[in-house]
Amino acid sequence: EPVVATSQAIANADAVVARLAQALARSGSPPQALFGSVDTNTDGRLSRTELEPMVRKLEPGLSTQDVDAVMARFDTNRNDTVDINEFCQGLQSVLAAPPAPPAPAPEPVVATS
Repeated sequence: EPVVATSQAIANADAVVARLAQALARSGSPPQALFGSVDTNTDGRLSRTELEPMVRKLEPGLSTQDVDAVMARFDTNRNDTVDINEFCQGLQSVLAAPPAPPAPAPEPVVATS
């Protein structure tokens, strides 16, 4: 039974992946190093069980559906695991995405006397 994520869960997942990518970029560590630290059974694939603690460390308040959406964001071939290529592509797609446009500046208030 496929999980259908709500638009809110998808937005939350995108935000988590973006935070993860930004933290990785700041640390200077390659995505492969993070993947290796999360792949606790060293099978070269991340299961939801392996991915969830990392996601919850970043965002403790996420719902189960949000975590499912993060998993789906990485698991592009839908085999219920995330391999190193999917992981790197997921992070790089966020880093390569154009930044959100800045919010419009508020109109200046002109005092009239």
